[in-house]
Amino acid sequence: MSEEQQVRLNVHTEKMGTSYANAFQVRYSQDDVLVSFGVSLTDPSSEPGVKGVVTADMLERIAMTPRTAKRLTLTLIQSLREYEARFGEIAVEEKAPEGQ
Repeated sequence: MSEEQQVRLNVHTEKMGTSYANAFQVRYSQDDVLVSFGVSLTDPSSEPGVKGVVTADMLERIAMTPRTAKRLTLTLIQSLREYEARFGEIAVEEKAPEGQ
């Protein structure tokens, strides 16, 4: 008869930083998923027919395994469902802009 072993998780936040992102890019290979985060700003354009120019400064990149990326995705989906149940639906574009 095997005994069930417990695993204890210790989370340390002393070295954690906080960044803001309103832009992201996702790249992947067979072994890794890379998510880059940044801030995009829209400036008016003086060019005829161009309403504005969007500049995205990518500031942070997180690399993870595909399995971790899937776990993150499922956790984000659940968190957003809970958020919308509490605060209302979040409206987004059907198709993400190029590069996001």
